[in-house]
Amino acid sequence: MTRRPQFDWDGKTGRMYAFELKFDDGTTGMANAKSESPWYKLNDEVAVSIHGERNGFPGVRIQNPEWSQGPKPNAGGTSNQRPNSSVMARWAIDAAIANAAMAGSGKIHPDAIRESAKQFMDMAEQLAIHHKNTFQ
Repeated sequence: MTRRPQFDWDGKTGRMYAFELKFDDGTTGMANAKSESPWYKLNDEVAVSIHGERNGFPGVRIQNPEWSQGPKPNAGGTSNQRPNSSVMARWAIDAAIANAAMAGSGKIHPDAIRESAKQFMDMAEQLAIHHKNTFQ
């Protein structure tokens, strides 16, 4: 874990401190924390999701693995629960239908939608993989 003060910024909730992180699987990314001493430390097991880009690095969100399955403490009035399976299934089906419609294949076969939706569900699950950090 390397502190990157040149990427600190002021947000709605106060100062955000930037950290470059490297994980045991080789993944690297940039994360923000509300303090210069984030709650996660070297060798802590964390849940990591990668989204977008921050300052030329993949943007990462760090969560306690226990929180990623339910509400976080001090959530500040926002929903921090993972969507339930029916919400995820609806999202995957909608994405599969939109994907098929954009492909312009004409008729959309239910089996093709089902297979595509499964692929979207797998992709969503892969993006929520837990990593054990080895910050350097």
